[in-house]
Amino acid sequence: MGIILISYKIENIIASAKINTPIDLDALAAKLENVEYKPENFQAAIWRPSNSYGVALVFSDGRLMCTNMRSVQDVENIFKKLVKRLEELEMINPRVACPHCGAAIDTEDMVCIECGGLINK
Repeated sequence: MGIILISYKIENIIASAKINTPIDLDALAAKLENVEYKPENFQAAIWRPSNSYGVALVFSDGRLMCTNMRSVQDVENIFKKLVKRLEELEMINPRVACPHCGAAIDTEDMVCIECGGLINK
C-alpha cells in the first residue's frame, strides 16, 4: 500500500531564463535597488525586489534564475519586472518577442539567435 497525498501546497518554485546579453554585475549592483553582489562569495548578483517573496539571481552571461516563487504568475512577474528595470537602466537593449518562436530579442536584432528566424523591421 502506497502513501496517499491528502493535500499539498506549492511552497517554492525555481525557474531560469536567458536574456542572451552579458550583464556587468558591478554596474548592476551600483544602479539597481535591493541588489547584493559579493563576487568573492557568489558569482551572481542577488536581487530582492520590494513587494515580492521571491529572489532573482542575475549572472554575468545573461542567465537569470528566480527562487521562492509561489506560482507561475509570480515567476513571469519577477522576470518581466527585472527585464523592464534592466531596460530602464540601459543595461540591456529594449526587448521584443520573436514572431517565430516567442524568444526575447533586442529591438536591433536582424535574426533571432534562438530559432534563426529573420526579424522584419
